[in-house]
Amino acid sequence: MTSRRAFTTAMALACATLAGCASDRVSGVSTTPREIPAKARQAITCPFHIAAIKDLRSSDDLGSVMRTQVDGRDFLRWFTEGLAAMPGHNRDSAPVSLRIEVNKAYIQGLAQLLSANILVKVYASGSGGIATEKMYRGVGSNANWWNSEAEIQAVFEAALHDLQRQIGTDIQELCRR
Repeated sequence: MTSRRAFTTAMALACATLAGCASDRVSGVSTTPREIPAKARQAITCPFHIAAIKDLRSSDDLGSVMRTQVDGRDFLRWFTEGLAAMPGHNRDSAPVSLRIEVNKAYIQGLAQLLSANILVKVYASGSGGIATEKMYRGVGSNANWWNSEAEIQAVFEAALHDLQRQIGTDIQELCRR
């Protein structure tokens, strides 16, 4: 076999292998969020209540990675479960009450890197009548080898954990006031 023919065969095999691993459409967040990392859990000891979560995103899609579309139909359920899993969350009333607006949630891919972003606006009120309004950006990144649902899920979970840590820190501060 000539070197040119061997090269052409190798390239065709590589392309077929990569095309077979990538899917046209995957679910971005399809499972219940994993346990909150200890670092985020330590930050929250104050009881809080989530009064409302509004989804203000313009589309259910979470973006695309190469040719793979990332579906976000289950995003709001997944996001709500993730916040409700935070230590201190109380379904009834609590000293701190939150209203949350999800402004954006998306994934980007650049070569072998995945990056997920979740942008929210949180309106918080404490028992002392103190009210705050703040924007948060949860960010997660990881290597992208196969454009798989598991890789995409892991990057969104990292972004959610980043948000949980930031919001938890501010809940603690609001409790101290």
